[in-house]
Amino acid sequence: MNESSVKMSAVVRKAGNNDLPRIAQFYGPNPDSLLDIFSDARLLRKYTRLQNYAIAEIDGNFAGFAYYQILDSKKPKWFDPHPSGKRYGHIIELHVKKAYRGHGIATRLLNFAFKDMRERGVQVIYIDAEESNRVAMRLYIKKFQFRAFNKTLHMKRTL
Repeated sequence: MNESSVKMSAVVRKAGNNDLPRIAQFYGPNPDSLLDIFSDARLLRKYTRLQNYAIAEIDGNFAGFAYYQILDSKKPKWFDPHPSGKRYGHIIELHVKKAYRGHGIATRLLNFAFKDMRERGVQVIYIDAEESNRVAMRLYIKKFQFRAFNKTLHMKRTL
């Protein structure tokens, strides 16, 4: 029997303090950004809110996480020329361990986050993705009906 045919018992729940080291270990060090707090559990405790995490577990094993913010203001016009609503959510991170991809974990994490945000008065949700990340783009656009409204270009110049 191959792994894809094995029924996995998935649970998505709010995070506890003991989840932060697992997130940091999974995320790993990011030498490209000194400001990336997700690779250090101490920084996660200091700068993030436990109530804004969704944790996925498969058969009791850490499978992935989502982290989102809820803010009580309109996005600035330069970011979204047509902001709707005063309270909005922003999915900051969404990660699933490779061993558990293709089992609907990202979908379950997002559904959990959306339900939580809706219950907390969020009216619109933003998410960022690399255009080259086809799996994420398919999930966000086809499954969840996100729509692109703004593009940021990353440019370079040789000196």
